[in-house]
Amino acid sequence: MFSDDLKKSGWEEVVPNEVFRKGDWKAWYDTSSVLIIENKNNPNIFPISHPNDSQSNWTVHLIEEICTLEDERFRLTQALKKILKENPDNMATTEIAQSALSLCVHRWLPEGDGTTYRCAVCGTTKRGAMYEH
Repeated sequence: MFSDDLKKSGWEEVVPNEVFRKGDWKAWYDTSSVLIIENKNNPNIFPISHPNDSQSNWTVHLIEEICTLEDERFRLTQALKKILKENPDNMATTEIAQSALSLCVHRWLPEGDGTTYRCAVCGTTKRGAMYEH
């Protein structure tokens, strides 16, 4: 069973069969059989379908890999912002950091009226559909 595999991997069952937590990571079911994966910096990292029994353990590892990558992406973004802030006169460093920050793989979250979206990673905002590129 999926909840058992999560617990074997160190996840705490906060709400039985609905909400699970491991450190700063959280996995919870929306109104369907979809798990929403989040961490302290991003409330909607990625949706994951509830696995069948043969995919349960693999799905636990997938969730943990996604959470680890999201933690690392946030850490690197913060490091680049710090470089920009602490080295404003070093043009080469500033250009490298600005270029790297502009390459964000956006995770759009709705804001306000639902036609404006904010990236949970870099803070950029846009208007229009969430999934248009």
